[in-house]
Amino acid sequence: AFLKNLEFNQNLTAIGIKEIEEAMEYGAIGNLLVTFEKVKSGDLEERLKIESLIQEISKMRCGVFILPANSVYGERLNEIGGIAANLKFIYK
Repeated sequence: AFLKNLEFNQNLTAIGIKEIEEAMEYGAIGNLLVTFEKVKSGDLEERLKIESLIQEISKMRCGVFILPANSVYGERLNEIGGIAANLKFIYK
């Protein structure tokens, strides 16, 4: 569903940490997708932020998927920054 939304309905995707945080404020997150490489980022501040997002989104009973970069989804996700979310509804 993520790749389809990314291609055809970008209003149902949030790309990057800022967009994901904004969507969380509205309760719009359906699933979080993040690459394993992004979770294990060498940048400590970014890694802690992503770990915090994963915990918060898990508490919201939303799906969290950590994908290997060498998978089809992981490759596409890396192309757009390594972190994105499917949204349950359009909030903006």
